[in-house]
Amino acid sequence: MQKRVQTEKKDQTQQEETPPRSVPRMRNQNSNKESLIEQIMIVVWAILTVVIVLILYSIVQIPVHAILVFYAWNYVVPALFGLPKIGLLQSLCLVILARILIRSSNTNMNK
Repeated sequence: MQKRVQTEKKDQTQQEETPPRSVPRMRNQNSNKESLIEQIMIVVWAILTVVIVLILYSIVQIPVHAILVFYAWNYVVPALFGLPKIGLLQSLCLVILARILIRSSNTNMNK
């Protein structure tokens, strides 16, 4: 009788220790889903990084061009044409005006 109880206990413990066959498949599917989610997150972060870099470039681009116009104007124009020197704010306005004029002429050419 004791042997039967011991064997039954051993059978129960063995059954509890061995997982059913469907569990590894589920773990594999979950790991595939997790890896897919990780890949999607990497792509999303890459796209966000590119967008942020482009926004920062466009924010920095106009003041840099304004500084270049400021130094170029103050070096060349007063010596050639006798016009007064300009300030940074005026060069910024010139850059913005030039961008508006160039964009409007490009849209008219494409039509």
